[in-house]
Amino acid sequence: MKISLNWIKEFVDIPAKYSPKHLAELLTLRTCEVEGYEDQGRGLEGVVIGEMLEISKHPNADKLNVAKVDIGRKQPLQLIFGQMVTMHVGDRIPVAIAPTVLPTVIKIEAKDLRGVRSEGMLCLEQELGMKETGVSLLYFPKTKPGTPLAEALGLHDVIFEIDN
Repeated sequence: MKISLNWIKEFVDIPAKYSPKHLAELLTLRTCEVEGYEDQGRGLEGVVIGEMLEISKHPNADKLNVAKVDIGRKQPLQLIFGQMVTMHVGDRIPVAIAPTVLPTVIKIEAKDLRGVRSEGMLCLEQELGMKETGVSLLYFPKTKPGTPLAEALGLHDVIFEIDN
């Protein structure tokens, strides 16, 4: 049986200091055997919602663009992206902030691409491991820039696998 930690918290006050591992151990010792648990937002720690502030052509590459993206910090992030999807100023989309590793094991690092610095990556659903084929992008028009993607998707939860 699978049980949501968020659901358990509706009935029991659980101190924030308890990690999912510790809770699994306590449940196993006192109530029922926990076979495992899964953090729903695992792998998305470095991904937030970013709002496109400006988009321009890359000065040294015909098929690349340069974007300034608001990620909830004082200074916008500068990103380089290709032309797989059409982007517009005002779009709010997932942004991986360097350094991080996506669930698909793609390593995101700050680096220069043809003489222009990129401090992260705009993320397609496929790069986030949410879709296998095609080219698609998630949009979050009402989500505040800087919001963690896991929170925007409602994935701030841990699911315990309980053996009855």
